Amino acid sequence: MLENTFIHLQGVGETTERRIWSAGVKTWDDYLANFANDERYKHHCLHIENSKHSFRKKDPDFFASTLSSRDTWRAFPHFEKIA
Repeated sequence: MLENTFIHLQGVGETTERRIWSAGVKTWDDYLANFANDERYKHHCLHIENSKHSFRKKDPDFFASTLSSRDTWRAFPHFEKIA
């Protein structure tokens, strides 16, 4: 579930996230595959790379700091502790 969210990217809300999904971009890897070479999305791609790194390292603090309090539920299935 966490690897399917884009709501933790700056400027991305629920409407934009649904638009991204509707365009067929369902995962972080999909996003990178589609936008990594587009300078307009460089900041988002860097953030997604950081997200992937933090996910692999099992670092809940990264997601606690990047997800709004109402969206931290997206990280719950992946981490025992997230505050």
